[in-house]
Amino acid sequence: MLHLSMFNMKKARTFVSMLLALLVTISCIPSQALAADTVSSLSFDTSASSITIYVSDDAYYLNLYATLSDSTTQTDVTDSASWKSSNTAVAKVSLGVITGVSAGTAKISATYGGYTKSITVNVEYVFDSVAITQVGSSTPANAEVKVSMGDTIEYSLVGTKSTVSSDIASEDVSWSSSNTAVATIEEGELTLLAEGTTTITAAYKGKTSKVKLTVSSPYKSITLSDTDLIEFTVGDSDYPLVALATLQDGTTSIITEDAEWTSSNTTVAKVEDGVITPGSTGTATITVSHLGATDSVTVAVRAGSQTLKLTPSKNQVMQLSDSPLTLTAQALEYSNSTTDVTSSAEWTSSDVMVATVSKGIVTPKGTGTTTITVTYKGTQRSLTVTVYPTVSDLSIDEDDQTIETYLEQTGSLPEVLAKSFSGDEVTVTSLLNWESSNESVVTVEDGKWKAVGTGTATLTGSINGYSIDVKINVSGKPLTLLVDSSTLSMIIGTEYAYPTVTLVYENGDEADVTDKITWKSSSTNLVVKSSTLKGLASSNATLTGSYLGKTVKISATIEEEVVKLVADPTSLTLNPKKSKSIKVKAFYKSGKSSIVSTKVSWSITDEAVAEFSGKNTVKALSKGTAVITGTYQSKTVTITLSVVPKLKTLVLSEKSLKLGIGETKTLKLKAFYDDGTYIDQTANAEWTSSNVSVVTVDSGILVTKAKGSASIKAKVEGKTITLRVTVK
Repeated sequence: MLHLSMFNMKKARTFVSMLLALLVTISCIPSQALAADTVSSLSFDTSASSITIYVSDDAYYLNLYATLSDSTTQTDVTDSASWKSSNTAVAKVSLGVITGVSAGTAKISATYGGYTKSITVNVEYVFDSVAITQVGSSTPANAEVKVSMGDTIEYSLVGTKSTVSSDIASEDVSWSSSNTAVATIEEGELTLLAEGTTTITAAYKGKTSKVKLTVSSPYKSITLSDTDLIEFTVGDSDYPLVALATLQDGTTSIITEDAEWTSSNTTVAKVEDGVITPGSTGTATITVSHLGATDSVTVAVRAGSQTLKLTPSKNQVMQLSDSPLTLTAQALEYSNSTTDVTSSAEWTSSDVMVATVSKGIVTPKGTGTTTITVTYKGTQRSLTVTVYPTVSDLSIDEDDQTIETYLEQTGSLPEVLAKSFSGDEVTVTSLLNWESSNESVVTVEDGKWKAVGTGTATLTGSINGYSIDVKINVSGKPLTLLVDSSTLSMIIGTEYAYPTVTLVYENGDEADVTDKITWKSSSTNLVVKSSTLKGLASSNATLTGSYLGKTVKISATIEEEVVKLVADPTSLTLNPKKSKSIKVKAFYKSGKSSIVSTKVSWSITDEAVAEFSGKNTVKALSKGTAVITGTYQSKTVTITLSVVPKLKTLVLSEKSLKLGIGETKTLKLKAFYDDGTYIDQTANAEWTSSNVSVVTVDSGILVTKAKGSASIKAKVEGKTITLRVTVK
């Protein structure tokens, strides 16, 4: 054919190009250096003015050669030239490789060393048209075709060039289906899958052909011999179904063996050629389908009995040296009668290296845990069997030897260790036989103890002649824990006793439980020792104590040692209901100092006189005196406090005076307070004269000196009263 001969011509030209390139290499002239020389002309490896290529066909390789002005030798510059197509919608070019895109004409140009060489490229389709044709037919298939499920159809593609038609190999054609759920096609072979429509497309080198398929079933319906729910019990025999198909013309045929059968849950029921085999309990849908028609039925598989009962029913523990354990299984039938199925049921062990089971007889084989399961007509029951080595020498952690608890609490038995023959330690808590010395206080069952009354009971676990004791103290229900101080001030390096903790029970009773508290520190700078606390470095920490599920927290401050405290002020005079903050400065052993006013513990000798309304604020209550004491790190400061009534007004014995020179006059000053009392403040007042050359005053005694006038003032507790004196 035409396109094949063109391909042979291209191979020949490629060979010539390679030979020329080899000659250039032998002459040792690098092509990269040619651009620096003078180019006299360019030429292609073909003398034709035009070439013809085909859409989507093999690429055409066009080589470009340059002739230098001082040489007659041609050099291949294909890879160095600049290539261009006048119409990339028709043909594309890259480094001399020309590809046909669509039918038409384009000019391919190559530029190098200031010269340009062009050639015309005609692009054609290999075929003018292509048509899908059914194999065995000489005419193209119709644009729309109706087919039935089960039909065997194979298509081919025929191409026409001018008036000549040729078969195209199916493997060279690109076949596709627009709806692969309806039909698929591969190398022309059509597979019909379901009713519906799809478009089959065949494409070859730019040309396509399409056929629209409408797929239908040859059957109106498929009907199963059983349409209602089919019920089984586990272990029932197989059950056959028959599938009857009704064709479009109304005739029928049995298609049981030809149809496809599926189960929605093969664990519950399997189906093959219409025969149902029941499995485990549950439901499944059995579906039959053939050539686009389907039908289905629901299958229910029930257990053969209501339930199973294992005896014993609880998990078991054994030693390797123990005799086999006997289990029995009973089934509760739907008639509510019971049947011993120990021998007829299926018994399994999840780990036969630990224990085997046969008809309920469990035989220990090795250490470990296995699950023993009994199955009867779809009903199961299981328990675990743990096998221990033969053990001796029981031991228990010291902290677990005594348990503190309260009423109605339950807990797991503490871990008990035993030694095996090899010397290994084995946890055998569940293997022991446990008994309580006082079941009115503590009971024990299934690996747990329960507090049923107040008092003390001893739990004893025994095996192989060995025993271990656990003491349990049961108290009333706790309400809360109280601590004698919620804060703790500590000096670095000094050990302190734990705070006193009181447990308050729900009935109101109290008990000192200081020695039973478990303490924890939030900081590594606060060390919790067996009976004391110790601070290691300056820090704030939280000390948490717990007992019987209740907790108490204490804020601890760890500091340097204080050598002296200084208070400001050192004495106070306040009116009732007035407040004053006291500032305390601490001087440490290292020479540092800091304000610790809010950390000081304060006390007052007479709490009727004053009280503390804040951490370091004192409030006067009533007239009187008291001593305030502040304590911090065993150091103290004291402040004297006087609470006096508030001065309301001052009254002089004279309102104004006229005296002669040399006279003496004694004044009296009374102070009236808000509590209704008064005091003679003559001797305590601060007396002044505005003009001492006229009148002098001392403790209320006036002495005139010369003619004139002066103002005499008396001041008490911030209040002032004035008297005008005239001397003639």
